[in-house]
Amino acid sequence: MTLRQFTTIIVSTLAIAASISTAEARNRSFQYSHSRNLQGPNGRGLHSSYNASRGGGQAAMSRNVQTNDGRGFSSQRGYQAQDGQFHGSTSHVTNSGKSWGRSTSATANGDGTATYHRNMTGPNGGSASWSGTIGD
Repeated sequence: MTLRQFTTIIVSTLAIAASISTAEARNRSFQYSHSRNLQGPNGRGLHSSYNASRGGGQAAMSRNVQTNDGRGFSSQRGYQAQDGQFHGSTSHVTNSGKSWGRSTSATANGDGTATYHRNMTGPNGGSASWSGTIGD
């Protein structure tokens, strides 16, 4: 599969997701959260938490994991889909300061085409971005 084919599939999927009406998305609303503490021998252990919500054409998720010896990470994800537009992002950060993430925006143009823009940032500071128009 070429990069163009892959991008076409992703953007088409995003355009379909963006076409979900707000009322339809509201019917599938939910909220969920949990946290756990795990403790082992010799002071080893961790605490983790997870929160998620969805409704009204948007969703958000956060996860946090911290160990007793100070290591850990945090992640956030979210999206909004409404009126032919989709915006989504994810970000991750470790306790050591490394961070990375990505964001995507797609818009249905109303003429059978869609435009998209994608940004990615790596943990070592590198970044890349793509944009274009797909469709008829």
